[in-house]
Amino acid sequence: MHRTIGLLALVLVAAAAVCGSASGDPGASTTQFSYPTPTTFNTSDNTGIQANLYGQGATALIMSNMNDNDASDWDPTPTLLARQGYAVLTFTYRQSSDVAQYVDDLLGAITYMKHHGARKIVLVGASLGGLVAAKAAISQPVNALIILSSPTTYGDLSLSADQANTLTIPKLVVYATGDINAMTTPAFYQMLGDPKSVKTYPGSDHGAFLFDVHPDLITTLVQFLKSDGAGA
Repeated sequence: MHRTIGLLALVLVAAAAVCGSASGDPGASTTQFSYPTPTTFNTSDNTGIQANLYGQGATALIMSNMNDNDASDWDPTPTLLARQGYAVLTFTYRQSSDVAQYVDDLLGAITYMKHHGARKIVLVGASLGGLVAAKAAISQPVNALIILSSPTTYGDLSLSADQANTLTIPKLVVYATGDINAMTTPAFYQMLGDPKSVKTYPGSDHGAFLFDVHPDLITTLVQFLKSDGAGA
């Protein structure tokens, strides 16, 4: 019930935003939205990855899953971001106990979106996905990084302070202060070099579920992207 109520609130806020667009708000998008397009891309080791592509735009947001590897955890966030003029890709990691391979999956997604016309790439990762996104951003240039409730270490995958300092792109870190599963997220933020910003919420909501109970997070993301030059 809690997640259902949160989703309803998020959809209502999105509806209000669309109405604001119709009334002439210069900051709102009038981009038309269609249902997501199922697609597949290949990694460097020729592993096929299932994905969904929402909307279209010169800036692509690629969303990396939490450790449950369920892309539906993001719903309806990709739809709402697509309505703001972004191309949004969600995908499912390969079935593997080696989480380091998830980074290869994300690198394949980046290559896929660049080949499909994206001029700017923004990585959005929740929980484990934030760590995956940071590691991918070290390996392949992207334009911005958004991290939600992410640890500095998961299994054999970890981010060192030296690695974090190499990330000179704009970065936004978001977490709930009562989330016991995000206890190392403040340390994650501290390790990152500038430019960076942080958004905290009360409560214990985690990762992609922060959108459910904090509808303003969509606005925060869009403002971050536009103010740092990575927006559509």
